[in-house]
Amino acid sequence: MGLLNQLVCPDESNAERVKIKAAHVKELWNEYKDTIPEKNKLINQLPYSFGQKRQILQRLKHMLRSELIDAHREESEEEDLVSSLKQLEHSKRIMRISKLVEGLRFAEVKQEYFYELLRHLYAVLKDEARQLKILQSCNLRKFRAHCEQMAYDLNFELNVVLKLDKEPDLIKVFIKFAKEEHNVHIMTLKERILMKDIKKNMNRIFLGEVQEGKLYDLARRVLNAIEYKTGNAIGNEILLGYHNTVDYEFVNGPEFEILVRRIMKLINMRGSKEQILVFIRIFREWYLHERE
Repeated sequence: MGLLNQLVCPDESNAERVKIKAAHVKELWNEYKDTIPEKNKLINQLPYSFGQKRQILQRLKHMLRSELIDAHREESEEEDLVSSLKQLEHSKRIMRISKLVEGLRFAEVKQEYFYELLRHLYAVLKDEARQLKILQSCNLRKFRAHCEQMAYDLNFELNVVLKLDKEPDLIKVFIKFAKEEHNVHIMTLKERILMKDIKKNMNRIFLGEVQEGKLYDLARRVLNAIEYKTGNAIGNEILLGYHNTVDYEFVNGPEFEILVRRIMKLINMRGSKEQILVFIRIFREWYLHERE
């Protein structure tokens, strides 16, 4: 099991958990980066190598299995993460990465945003592994279409890697994750299953298809409260220097969870700890990355 597998879809039984030494993390990251030029060359050759595809596919497959990530390993409840990112247009995926990088300047959520960037890297590598599996047995017409998807994935992967690699604290934060000394809440299997159900209902609210019920009332009141609180903060000059991102700063901060819990109490809405955390995660993702 690779380090990214452990971070994104942890084996809660700890049966296959591998302890990685801090000094080894930088080496793993550099080894992974060193594979990218060859991967780029092979993926560019692939559309013209249908008759000789086996050797190229085997080499690409080998590159997607390392101590950093085993992209071929099947994880519980990973499908939602990979498919939700694939549904976004390329430009929107790149924009989301840029917003996550921008969020790294907020100290309180820096680790959280590093983790989100690593999740995006994990998801695209998993999709590359999936494409390789399809390419092994598809016909020529489908082969070329999936080669295009591989090139698309590689372009996105490069964007994530380049942005991560520019961050001076990358290895330091990565080591914290490897040693389990981070302050990021990594969802349990129960929460990942719960997220699927709640996200389905939340998406209908965000699209305007549902305009009633407790969940709709909570989302509406939270949105109104953000506008009110951040407007007051600007007026009173509480949050100086970031007027254009004051709402972004608030939604990322610890006060946001307090706000959600207060509104739930106000409308007599009960929820388990897991349900509240999942709601906050989904709302944040929509507000910060998907809201028009």
